[in-house]
Amino acid sequence: MVKSDYDDEERGDKTFQRTANDCKLAESIAIAVGGEEHKKEAAYSVMTNMAKKFKNEFMEVADDMKVTSKPERITPEYCASILDDAGITPKQMRMIKRKVEAVLPKRMKPLFPTEREVDQLSEGYLEPTWGDPYIYKAEGKKTEKIEWWWKPLDKVVSRHLKRVFEGERKAGRRASDLKRVAVVLGGDHGQGAFILIAKIILYFDDDIEKHEVDVGHVKCRKDNYDVLSNTLFSKIGDSIEGI
Repeated sequence: MVKSDYDDEERGDKTFQRTANDCKLAESIAIAVGGEEHKKEAAYSVMTNMAKKFKNEFMEVADDMKVTSKPERITPEYCASILDDAGITPKQMRMIKRKVEAVLPKRMKPLFPTEREVDQLSEGYLEPTWGDPYIYKAEGKKTEKIEWWWKPLDKVVSRHLKRVFEGERKAGRRASDLKRVAVVLGGDHGQGAFILIAKIILYFDDDIEKHEVDVGHVKCRKDNYDVLSNTLFSKIGDSIEGI
């Protein structure tokens, strides 16, 4: 239990404020609950429970400190409706997102959905193909059932280009204005999965546009050659030749 001088009710509000500040009451409570090593986690837990118990007072403190609540993230569906209703191209939408999020505090980001999330709502969205689960056992580890999916790269690129130019026509740009297309594959492992991304680069006479599309997903504890070659890479290689 945290002992402080303000327990005596006769001292009044001013004495309470001075005593609380002088003895670093908040930090003392956090340390008492979680110890020095985990005082931040303990402070979060204490504040959460205080907010539930004293909601009105908690909101008053937030207002006094000019702390605003985190806004609801714009859904992919709403973002897609903006594109359609306003006739905004993907490039213009990226510029809007960049300008708006540049002035937002870090805790309010990301406000907009990713371009890939919006792409999945378009008519040209390609459903992933699920491969047979791969049973993998690393030395000294438990057997792992690895689930994975992939998308034919040639179909992904052709459908994505079609969607892009449906929007570009609204901006007065034609398919004949496109001079070259480059596709770059890259992947990374995080949050229990390996994700393969295709970056589609469009070269125009006066501009360059870049788009990213998910083309593969492998749910695994750790990615290595054995896992990827027996799942995702066994399919993606053939679709690359199709381009």
